[in-house]
Amino acid sequence: TYLSSLVLKMEAKYGSLPAVRSLHPEHFEKEFLSKGAPLSAEMLTDLRSIVGAVMYSAYCTRPDLLVPVCTLAKGQSAEEGTQTYLSEAKRLVQYIAGNTHRELRVVLDDKVKLDLSKVDLLTYHDANFTGTGSRVGNFTCVKYNSQLVPLLWSSKMLKASTLSTAEAELMGGTHAARQLLSFKHVFEEAQQQKINKCVLLGDNMAATLMSRGECSLRKVRHVMLSDLFIRQAVTDHGF
Repeated sequence: TYLSSLVLKMEAKYGSLPAVRSLHPEHFEKEFLSKGAPLSAEMLTDLRSIVGAVMYSAYCTRPDLLVPVCTLAKGQSAEEGTQTYLSEAKRLVQYIAGNTHRELRVVLDDKVKLDLSKVDLLTYHDANFTGTGSRVGNFTCVKYNSQLVPLLWSSKMLKASTLSTAEAELMGGTHAARQLLSFKHVFEEAQQQKINKCVLLGDNMAATLMSRGECSLRKVRHVMLSDLFIRQAVTDHGF
């Protein structure tokens, strides 16, 4: 598996890394991680390598890795990174070595039926505009009886080049809308009920107005129709 090969690569580089079965939550707090000597250029590269490798598995198959790896990601800058970040990153690899085959299973019980009239699906999307290779991220959660339950976090690189932040946010909104609709259909098919409402959240006013059809598309008329799916989703599903 991907995680097994990751552990082997880390052991080949750093030597034997004894497997551990648990992590210490307090070791992933900023106060603890900020203590330590600064990272050298080589150490910083090692930290980024581990974070990048584990991040792939964290948001695809192992949600238990998501919080620690996102915390360690904050130490990737030369200003904030310390050697404590790197040592805890290696310990995270040790944890993976001891839990390589752990998986998250969802068991559906026919006797358990959610009242979807009390369920809201919320997705927040954001984009990092860099021209070629802009990145979008989505965070989806379920609101049930006034409680928020995280469901999925995802990040991907846009295939198309973007010319502005608003354009990147608009394409990111399309990606988020497709993800939100997928979850909506899964919930409704499993429970044979209609979800109360789906909410799509963004922080760019220009992209929001364009997605609602409240302003001209003149400046983004070069964008492919598939990347403007969010407009159809807002019209048809009332996001």
